[in-house]
Amino acid sequence: MVRFDSRCPLGARFQHRGTHTFGLADVIELARALDGLPSRLAGYGVEGAAFEFGTGLSPDVESAVQSVTSQLLRELNSVTKGPPSQDVQP
Repeated sequence: MVRFDSRCPLGARFQHRGTHTFGLADVIELARALDGLPSRLAGYGVEGAAFEFGTGLSPDVESAVQSVTSQLLRELNSVTKGPPSQDVQP
């Protein structure tokens, strides 16, 4: 699981170039420089290891997805100050 928080500068881990020459760090830091970054922006990513056609999620990725889901529900709950929806399972 990977998490970033825009309140802190992004490190080298996020400086890989995307398919359009701008990486995630470039876009966020450009928004910061142009004073267009929201007061709070967080993101999550799960890195895959294999991408062969027809391959399901690996146990590591399934576990990471569960971790991200749980973390997102905790964060949303803290922002909305209400209990998470009962129909969403972490």
